Amino acid sequence: MWSSQKPFYLASAALLALGCNDILTGQEPSPDGPIQVIKLTLSDPGSRDHATFTDTSLPDCKPVQTNQIDCTQDSNRDSQVCLVCYNDVFKDMYSQFKSPPTPDSGSDMRVVFNKAPLLFNGMELANDWDPVKDATTQDPGKQSLASAVKLFCADCSGLPALRRFLIISGSNVTFDPTTVPYGPSLKMVVDPTDPRSSLEAGGRYTVQLDNRISGRDGNQWAPTAEQSAILSFTTEAFKVLRVGRGDSDADTWVYDSAQTGSYMVAEQPRDGAVVLRMNASLFPGALDSIAATAIAAPGGAAVPIKLASNVRKGAMGCTQDSQRMLYVYPTAGTWPTTASEISIRIPAGSLFDVAQGASYGQGKHNIASDINITVKFGTMPATSGYTKVADAIAVSKC
Repeated sequence: MWSSQKPFYLASAALLALGCNDILTGQEPSPDGPIQVIKLTLSDPGSRDHATFTDTSLPDCKPVQTNQIDCTQDSNRDSQVCLVCYNDVFKDMYSQFKSPPTPDSGSDMRVVFNKAPLLFNGMELANDWDPVKDATTQDPGKQSLASAVKLFCADCSGLPALRRFLIISGSNVTFDPTTVPYGPSLKMVVDPTDPRSSLEAGGRYTVQLDNRISGRDGNQWAPTAEQSAILSFTTEAFKVLRVGRGDSDADTWVYDSAQTGSYMVAEQPRDGAVVLRMNASLFPGALDSIAATAIAAPGGAAVPIKLASNVRKGAMGCTQDSQRMLYVYPTAGTWPTTASEISIRIPAGSLFDVAQGASYGQGKHNIASDINITVKFGTMPATSGYTKVADAIAVSKC
């Protein structure tokens, strides 16, 4: 039975004081035996037009749908894939196969247990741990929480700073996990102090749990192969999310739903930049050396262009932004009036993400295929605030 989500900051001691089956609060008795991992969930609420939610415990239902697995057979009927694909209202909608984690899915990562993970080596866990505020804490509960759950990535350039929280309530049943998350859980959140902080695109991650975690009964986590498999996930590849004019007041962004690497932008102002929005922060240091091309039609003449990211220079020096935007603009400041359209090509392997950590230097992941953009020009100038937008952007000077 689902119980409403309570704030993570409720005192663990209060729960310890409750009976195993409290008829006044409606709390169900804690399951016997070692505490178990039920699922790992990740949530990206806002990097694109819809929330992205991932549950790593969900199987791929395609083999069932194609009858490669016959769920009418007694030998398969009670398997996880048959139970989920036949009975779960969401089926595999939120599985890694259909809803892979994004770089921004680090905004809410939860290891969900069958009972509240209240103790660590017999010691009560704190409710939260902050990598900045609690870096030198002597609070044993906070130290234990920091040790209880960690993130590892074998093929990443670095790891972002992670906050930890203890979520003591919740259930494995929810009418919508994007708005009412599962619990109880240990939660990790990418510290958003720097706007470039995120999970790395194309990263193969593993959540590491210490087996000294236990419920109130002291029965510690005994990892099984099935539970350990739940604790791994891979983020989507580094890619372009959408392309447009960059005019937030009037722009209609173009999406590449088939992932062909091709885009068509219409009504482009001749005094405005073409803007690409990336799914992760872009490394700006190599943009000057990229051999991007622009060809005008009619005529086939080459148009000199430059690339820039949203790293701005002002009177106070460099100000870091999210670096999710890539601007393509003519060196001359405006696109040629003789051209009705421009074909832009950014070669494969030239755009890199950033490494997580102190320097935010060049990461390991790049765009694997060419990016091709056909731009058709309109008659209207760029909206106020976007005229010659690239003139105000530092290309790679910060």
